[in-house]
Amino acid sequence: MEGRKRLTATWGVREHVELHGNELARGRGAYCESEEQERIFKNRAVRLGAYDLMLAALAGCGALSATTVCCATAHMPTAYARFVEHLERWAADVDTHVLVVPRLSGCG
Repeated sequence: MEGRKRLTATWGVREHVELHGNELARGRGAYCESEEQERIFKNRAVRLGAYDLMLAALAGCGALSATTVCCATAHMPTAYARFVEHLERWAADVDTHVLVVPRLSGCG
């Protein structure tokens, strides 16, 4: 909740709006209380900052792990599908859940 509170305090992101990582980072969707806040929030660097803030807040949760994965391939949908399948098998093996959130601001 701290990451979400910081989004509201910093950029006026509505408290109860549903956030989708891909839409947030790519500049899709409207999230802010006012048109002026939304105009500022449409800036790609601002959106990526908000996205990174949310990932950092999630990574700070007790039993949560955040991982960045990079893959050099000509066909990303195949690599992505295989990686998600791997994660789902891992989660089932250790009796946990997995949430995949793409990091759109680059690898590393």
